[in-house]
Amino acid sequence: MIILDLSIKSNCSLSKMAHDFNGEVLSFSVSQFSKGMNSIIAFVTLKEKNQETLMKSWKKRYEDFSYLNWDKIGEKSILFNGLKEGHGIVNTLIEYKGALITPTIAGDGYERFLILIKNKKDIDYIIKDISRNNNVIDFNYNDVNMKSLLSWISKMIIEASNINNREYEILSKAYNYGYFSWPKEINLEELSLKLGVSQPTIIYHIRNAINKILSNILSDF
Repeated sequence: MIILDLSIKSNCSLSKMAHDFNGEVLSFSVSQFSKGMNSIIAFVTLKEKNQETLMKSWKKRYEDFSYLNWDKIGEKSILFNGLKEGHGIVNTLIEYKGALITPTIAGDGYERFLILIKNKKDIDYIIKDISRNNNVIDFNYNDVNMKSLLSWISKMIIEASNINNREYEILSKAYNYGYFSWPKEINLEELSLKLGVSQPTIIYHIRNAINKILSNILSDF
């Protein structure tokens, strides 16, 4: 079994939602309703107070949905469901007996899919078929392994945790420089000099980010 990681350029409604809500849209269910139409259940995080009030006016832009409904979940989440014109990717996967690993990701100007494929020899045919109706930005593939799946799940947790760009930047750089290693490869003072950020600011952003992640992972414990 092979995992294909595929990104395409997109200006469809899900990508427009990502632009409007300033964050990636995660589709937890994507299934073929009829040829050319998919049933979608998607999730997005509210990042600004006025976004909910603007949703009705934004809806006019989502023209490739023949039906669209949404509900607010908690304080900062919107759950969408509806019928939407597809990119032809689901049709291709049905033909080659592949499957989407959900959630799929829609960002501003792109969509990203993780696809499970039975035969490596089918990859070229699948890419060629998808490219007929889509501009493929990038793709890579590997044998199915736990690391690939955990990396995908981790990205979903980070997105759902509503970590802002600054928190993610400092957290990821601290990790890459070895701040979380044991023993540490870099101390707080050295990290501060590397990033050009004060030590209290680094601690503030790291603790905020970790708290948001753990609140999603440990909320039921």
